[in-house]
Amino acid sequence: MCSADAYMLPSFSDDDYSFLMESSYYLDTEFDPDQIQPAIGESYTHLGELALIEKDLLKLASDQRNKINQQSYELLLNLRKQKAIIQNYFALNTFSPYVNLFFNIATTAKENKYSDLEFLEHLKRGVAEDSFKKDIQQKRKAISKNKQSLLRYIESLFEYRSSLLVLRIDFSYEKDAGGFFTTSDGQRIDLLFGVKNKDLLEKWSIEVREQRNQLIKQLKKKYKKDLVGYVWKLEYGADKAFHYHMIFFLDESKHHQDIKIAESIGEMWKHEITNEKGIYWNCNAKKKHFEKRNRIATGKIKHDDQELRENLNIMASYLTKPDYFVKLTLSDGARAFGKGGKPQKIKAGRPRN
Repeated sequence: MCSADAYMLPSFSDDDYSFLMESSYYLDTEFDPDQIQPAIGESYTHLGELALIEKDLLKLASDQRNKINQQSYELLLNLRKQKAIIQNYFALNTFSPYVNLFFNIATTAKENKYSDLEFLEHLKRGVAEDSFKKDIQQKRKAISKNKQSLLRYIESLFEYRSSLLVLRIDFSYEKDAGGFFTTSDGQRIDLLFGVKNKDLLEKWSIEVREQRNQLIKQLKKKYKKDLVGYVWKLEYGADKAFHYHMIFFLDESKHHQDIKIAESIGEMWKHEITNEKGIYWNCNAKKKHFEKRNRIATGKIKHDDQELRENLNIMASYLTKPDYFVKLTLSDGARAFGKGGKPQKIKAGRPRN
């Protein structure tokens, strides 16, 4: 049960926020292997802006002064200018209750020509309403439910195998020379006008989902029961378009070379599934970076290795956390998150303590 003031607690701790933002980056091996390069470009900036809106609204909600000091909320006032840009960038996404409130009142303020002080006063009243507090609690409950379901699934995989080979691969699509994304039927889409092209994006999403199904079908055919499980998350942002974060779990007693296997899956995506339109990032090849942060969560993980399993749970949970700020929401109700079924038992099972 949430306390009356639970809605005023930050959605993420500072560590959570730092790791969430770091997850918007990847390493570019064409340059320095240790150099971090933006993975989704402006997504990093805009995701940060959404988090800042929440942080300042939390500060405003707890402000006990009789009169609001506008200078304390200059950042919040300036972020009004980003409303159309953010909505266009995340054209297929829904936002957190804090961001929705901010955008709705920004629209009303513009229509009614509110002063800056009036805008802030409306925001302060908005975050105090019972309906808003209820929205916050429901949103956080849904995110927590998805996270717990995912962690239980991973726990169940170790009940069937004593050691798993964990592969983390991100899949996306390559822009053409003009900065456009091209679908299999030759349709070129300029994602900088996401709201305008929303119908085209919805149509493209069907192809994107079919390609995910093809990839998993191919892997099941290749690895059979050695593919113990998998998790996938579909996201969308204007500069990287649709992209998947996926985790695959193989029977480590049969498969050992995680970097090469992950690369082979990435090449399958690029050449066989997307007909040269796909690109991928092999996280398993970047252990050196994650080792520095003590965050290694790929490769061989034994059922009794508590440190690596905790890192794996952290990595997996961050597949669900961004949904709080931006969640891909397709008009046909298609899922943006999924996992494999119950793995097949092997005769020996895993050793019990």
